[in-house]
Amino acid sequence: MLISESGQLSPLYCSQTPHELHRQNIPTLLHHHLNHPDNAWLLPRLLEVTHRQGPAAVLLLRLLAAPLFSRGLYTATQRIARGAYSTVFRCSLPSLGQGTPATVALKVVDMPESIHDHCSHVDVFNEVNILRELAQD
Repeated sequence: MLISESGQLSPLYCSQTPHELHRQNIPTLLHHHLNHPDNAWLLPRLLEVTHRQGPAAVLLLRLLAAPLFSRGLYTATQRIARGAYSTVFRCSLPSLGQGTPATVALKVVDMPESIHDHCSHVDVFNEVNILRELAQD
């Protein structure tokens, strides 16, 4: 329901400013539920199901469920910039048999504390979709 057939977030359920539109902040509600320790057992099954639904569904689940992010992969972090809702770091990934570790930019997004806060999930989802499209060109 949150993702349209075109792979975009549905504006009916996902908005940067849901409080201004008098709507519930569905991504933030899901974020809080998916990251609750009592719901950790659901994540492997949800990841399996979302893989069958396509890359947009997997992306959304990975954005909403912090346990699906492997922080331990990133080393040698150096802060590059701070924005309104996130911080960008220069990091290294371990080499995967190619010798030199890869240098990547890692964006750490401040998650809304309240369902009335700006919904940064929408911003990040859109940014990652754009980067995915550029990488395919």
